[in-house]
Amino acid sequence: MNFAAAAGWSERPPGHGVDIDLQMQWDEAVTTFTRPEPVVYEANIGDATVELHRGTGFIASSDELHVRLSTVLSVKEDIKLGEVRDKWVVPLYDLLSFFWLKNPGVVWVRVQLAEGAGSAQVHYGGRLASADESYKPPMSERLAQLATQGYSFEHLIRGYWQWREGGYGRALELLIESQDPQLDESLQARLLNAFKSVEWYVRTQTGTSDRVKIAKVLEQILDDAGQIGAHIRDMWQARGQQPFGNSIARIRNNYIAHEQSGIIAETTRSQDEPLDQYWHLVALQWLLRRTYLQAMGIDAEDATDLVASSLGYTKDRRAIREHYQKSKNPIP
Repeated sequence: MNFAAAAGWSERPPGHGVDIDLQMQWDEAVTTFTRPEPVVYEANIGDATVELHRGTGFIASSDELHVRLSTVLSVKEDIKLGEVRDKWVVPLYDLLSFFWLKNPGVVWVRVQLAEGAGSAQVHYGGRLASADESYKPPMSERLAQLATQGYSFEHLIRGYWQWREGGYGRALELLIESQDPQLDESLQARLLNAFKSVEWYVRTQTGTSDRVKIAKVLEQILDDAGQIGAHIRDMWQARGQQPFGNSIARIRNNYIAHEQSGIIAETTRSQDEPLDQYWHLVALQWLLRRTYLQAMGIDAEDATDLVASSLGYTKDRRAIREHYQKSKNPIP
């Protein structure tokens, strides 16, 4: 599987890592290119082996040699063709989307057919539709927003897979839909997906289908989120009026319809409320990212540090504080 967003991540093993420098492999004196050793990380998931493989590809003619780096996620397992999408492509797509905060771009998916039948390229519709080779999400050439320094590929993949198999995959998918919607980009639709992500997470955690008291749940999540929780509470003190959990619940109850036929309710809003709701969405997304990192098996303090050190989080936190400190019309 080739994802446009995987390249930058694969060049950085635990810690800081190193890039593969193709220029250093070229010897002008003898016009020789020495193929560098690939960077390979491996994890075992049940009977399957998952590899993150960063290597080189060549296009040669009589007088030219074109070399480029290529990153693929390789899964070695004997399964039916119809199972490939849901068992492997979707989970890996969701994982990369979570760390890049963007659609990771499915460039291609290839499968090795039964012995002697060769290989085939598989195309999927919807959000997994193949991207053009030249497609580059904004973060694909840099570190992911949530840089995973210090965690091995195996540690991360295994923890993520266990969490997903525990039933939390839908909670992550809903968070992803709120951060990079593929169909409906309205603010209300994104908010609804973020709210539903919280609800799915709690229901999976408790094993019940009871109504989720979102204000109470978010206060507990804030308590557990360390510095990130403290930051959000501090920002909402600058906002004034209700605490974060209560104001989220107010938006959920007043502006977002119950999930009946996918209809989003609209009520009369003041001029300031759309931006206020947007900042609620952004803060909730960062809070959930930190929560889900820990749930995937990353140490609590490290999960906090991964979010707190993100450039995106730092930028959003500053913008939220400035907005509420300058606001002349506090939201009730």
